[in-house]
Amino acid sequence: MDTSLLRSVRKALKNKPLDHDEQCIFEHWQSDAPNADLIFERAAPEKVDKSAQKQAVSRIQSQEQLYGFLEKLFVPAHDGGDTDSQRALPVVQFSEEDDPANLETSTGVVAAHFELRELDDLIPSHDPLNQFPKRGDYPEGVQERPYHSDGGEQYKVRINAQNLNPRYLINTNPDAMTGPPCIASNGIVLGGNSRTMSMQLAYEAYPEKAEKYKETLAKMAFSFGFTKKQVEKMQKPVLVRVVNKNLTNDEMAQASRRFNEVSTQALQLDAEGVSKSKLVSKSTMGHLQSDLQEFDTLREYLSSRKSQSLISSLVADGVIERMQLSRITNNEGLLNNEGKELVESVLRGLIVQDYDLIRKTPASVMSKIDRAIPALAQLKARGGEWDLSGIVTKALQQIQKACGGGTDMQDVSMYFATVPMIPDPDREDKGIQAFALTLANVTPKELTARLNAFAAESAKTADGTNMLIADTGPSAEKSFAGAFLRTVASVGSDTILNFNPETSETHAALEWAAHASKSHTVEVAQDKLSKLMGALDTSKEDREDAKKKYRLLEPYNGAVSIYKPKLGSHFAYSSANGDTLLKRG
Repeated sequence: MDTSLLRSVRKALKNKPLDHDEQCIFEHWQSDAPNADLIFERAAPEKVDKSAQKQAVSRIQSQEQLYGFLEKLFVPAHDGGDTDSQRALPVVQFSEEDDPANLETSTGVVAAHFELRELDDLIPSHDPLNQFPKRGDYPEGVQERPYHSDGGEQYKVRINAQNLNPRYLINTNPDAMTGPPCIASNGIVLGGNSRTMSMQLAYEAYPEKAEKYKETLAKMAFSFGFTKKQVEKMQKPVLVRVVNKNLTNDEMAQASRRFNEVSTQALQLDAEGVSKSKLVSKSTMGHLQSDLQEFDTLREYLSSRKSQSLISSLVADGVIERMQLSRITNNEGLLNNEGKELVESVLRGLIVQDYDLIRKTPASVMSKIDRAIPALAQLKARGGEWDLSGIVTKALQQIQKACGGGTDMQDVSMYFATVPMIPDPDREDKGIQAFALTLANVTPKELTARLNAFAAESAKTADGTNMLIADTGPSAEKSFAGAFLRTVASVGSDTILNFNPETSETHAALEWAAHASKSHTVEVAQDKLSKLMGALDTSKEDREDAKKKYRLLEPYNGAVSIYKPKLGSHFAYSSANGDTLLKRG
């Protein structure tokens, strides 16, 4: 086919107007031109009169006429508008490398393709039609934004639904910040989560906006390899970009994080975070320690009014410039998405001062670090061997080596169980091993509990200069062993090191409370004990035992969680053999 004709067709398919010269190209297309039949190559032979269609091409004077011509020319891959295979028969065939659906991210190109899906088959993180509760079919940890509790995020979804603009949803934008939502093959939304919910709300509450979207999509269908009829036969059609690779939950979390950042600015943001983390004061760390404990995630805290004291403290530190405030906060004085991302990068930089390492760490691992930032910040402020930032950084480096760029945390245990061909002191270091194995194998809640326990021990020592001398308070060495090598319990907001029900009656009572009901709370356990003490058929011995447990539980409240170490069978540590967990000097 003549390259000028091909270029003209491609331009029309991208919804760009044909100029006079391009219309002339159609008119002068000769039937004996080399490869002229290429444009008909995938049409069904028995349904195509090539001679008549060549004549029709010469009469094309507008985009609408071109669309009509192409719709007659191309036969959908499945009769009846079946969109399971999605593709019609486009004029221009793309390889995976140059497919316009591909997504540019800060870590490279993610191969994708366009599909038409029914909107109801997409799975965003929250349900905008029922006051934004979390969806049970959306995987945990993939989407960090708390739409269920953040009024600002909910407002954005509603406003975008009211003002739904197809131009922002139907395009070939190279990143995922605008354009068709980006999804996994199973319908899980990875990029454009808010856009998807806005479309769901528009179809429900603003039908005129949804109809405009559908009309625009039908008109532009050929730009993405589909037909107008395919769109019109669907109930709630939506154009999406589907990632070609099948993704694990960890990979979806990583992809979601990459798709929700501007690729050209992401590296700069992490670098800025690491740089500005050096300005964070002990006072700011104190705000984190006191405020963040009541929230499940760092992002949820940054979306709350509690975070306003942190914002003020960061302004005083010079981390946030006053002239930045209007750009990174909303009308209520709370951080917007840009502000949250900036503060998150600064707080991560406090602990891991290597932005390349931060970016390459699996999102599932980094989210655990994020949640434990208050304790890690307190330990950094404490200094000396209590500061775990060095161990955290080296543990993340070892996890990367173990996974080889992947996200399977099972590889970490195997990695430390084998003897390296090239000596690696960090790989052999027992403290780094303990932290890396814990980080790989436990939940965010357990990691936080262990670090909180270690931080609580650090607070008992007033002067860090003599902290390893006997009788001056708990040592970092012994406290670290207790926090990461032994069982730890969490009771409400309190943590208990070296939890041992066999040697402590209080620990035994808490263990009983943890198993007394499905709620695992002290309050429910005490209620059961009260009923037991008051029951007429309770034996004297059982009544005394119940009274004793009740008395031992009185200082506590909240849920009881018991965490046994998850370091694997190969990990061996014995202080008697001279092993050291925290290297000195």
